[in-house]
Amino acid sequence: MAAVSYLPIKPLIIWMSISGSLFAVDKDNSRILLPEIEGWASPKGEGFASELLDAVVKLQSLQVSLSYFPLKRVLLYFKQDPLSCFFGGDLKTLAAIDDFFKKTPLLESDPFLVTHYYAYTLAAQPKISSLDQLAGKAIGTLRGNDFIATKSGPKARRITYYNSTTALINSLKKGRIEVVIHPFPNKKSLTGDLNVDRSFSLWAIRERLLCRDTDNNRALIESFNVGLKKVKAQKIYQRVYDKNFMQ
Repeated sequence: MAAVSYLPIKPLIIWMSISGSLFAVDKDNSRILLPEIEGWASPKGEGFASELLDAVVKLQSLQVSLSYFPLKRVLLYFKQDPLSCFFGGDLKTLAAIDDFFKKTPLLESDPFLVTHYYAYTLAAQPKISSLDQLAGKAIGTLRGNDFIATKSGPKARRITYYNSTTALINSLKKGRIEVVIHPFPNKKSLTGDLNVDRSFSLWAIRERLLCRDTDNNRALIESFNVGLKKVKAQKIYQRVYDKNFMQ
């Protein structure tokens, strides 16, 4: 069994609102939590998820509030806040690692992307093209990607969870880990000096908008699905995809 280690994070202070939600927000609005990951989402509105969601929100005139946190915190807050939504999740994958996602009534949108998790090594190292090649390796991934251990864990020597993509890549380049498992966009700016076999995908995740079961969130899911069809029909989706995932 692989050893698992976590880099330290600062303690959190979580304020409870009178409504019982983790966040003091208008009950008439839905709160959407986004994992802050380079190329995926950021408070500046950059990344595929941020830009796609912004396009749908504008087309549908959705009343939502957006909050960005590291992936691990997004999952924590989503579980603790009964009014929240999580942008970018696969219920089947999450249910495999956490009983909360099996037992809690949740709503899910149509899928908006299939995300592939690949194994990256330094350019001087061989590409990872099978699970057997992960045997005895020190693996790094983002905090919150606990499902990585269900497939690669039994073979890996150690799995370390990092708080950011930058820390993950720096650790690989400094030799602290040997393999990074991550869904990097296919852009040279991020992966140009890394080795990867894109024919070997460890995980394929059908990303959706997941929400706690409330009347507001039911309406949000319905409107999001309509908006998703619109952005695809108007070729907005393709522009956002090409900008973030193609070189």
